[in-house]
Amino acid sequence: AAKPDIRAVLRLEGGELSTTLALPSLSDVQLELRAEKRVVTVVRGSGALGGAPFTLAGGLAWDGAGGSRADLSFDGENLLYYRADGVKLRADTHLTLRGPLERLELSGRIGITDGEYTRRLDLLNLLQSTGQPRGGPGLSLFSLSRAPFRQVALQVAIETVRPFRIENNVAFGTVRP
Repeated sequence: AAKPDIRAVLRLEGGELSTTLALPSLSDVQLELRAEKRVVTVVRGSGALGGAPFTLAGGLAWDGAGGSRADLSFDGENLLYYRADGVKLRADTHLTLRGPLERLELSGRIGITDGEYTRRLDLLNLLQSTGQPRGGPGLSLFSLSRAPFRQVALQVAIETVRPFRIENNVAFGTVRP
């Protein structure tokens, strides 16, 4: 019996993707995927992250013997990556995700265009030490703990296009590597 010849087109217009994390949503997602035999191609991929546009291109391929490869690119200027009380991070982003799904490599460049930390520090609380170490709320962004992403090789340069600004009741200045 002949194997079926599978062909499909999937379109998403004006979609939104959000997470339970403190990360901004992907909005106005426009996506057109074309599947032919063992290849899924991004015909059109775009949207906005924090009001700034991004594009997605590339595709996925399966070899029929259980192996698969990715070749995707994600590009955007001044994308909003994080915003919380007193913290903001925007960046130009040029990333590629390539390789077999078992050994993906994420590479490219993220250039911070607008970063700031303006949280106030409670000096009285800091000075009233009991001698015990204190844990603060910290800053937790995300983790990639599930396959195939938990073993992704990261080759991403993170740079500052404009200095990261720190301004609060204790310090005022900019940081640049």
